[in-house]
Amino acid sequence: MAIAKFEFPRQKSGRRLCLTDFFAPKKSSITDVFPLQAVTVGEIAAEYARELFASDNYTDCLYPK
Repeated sequence: MAIAKFEFPRQKSGRRLCLTDFFAPKKSSITDVFPLQAVTVGEIAAEYARELFASDNYTDCLYPK
């Protein structure tokens, strides 16, 4: 039984890996777990993140000071 299904892109170059390459096949007897964490932030933080993203400042967007 699946609770949710996700699609993950492959790398565009190199080994063309995808996150799913690191999980056992469906028919395997191994049970894989994909933990997720959801976090919410206030409107001020969300606006700041949008500004960083819009200005292509991905480092500060992912690792805010």
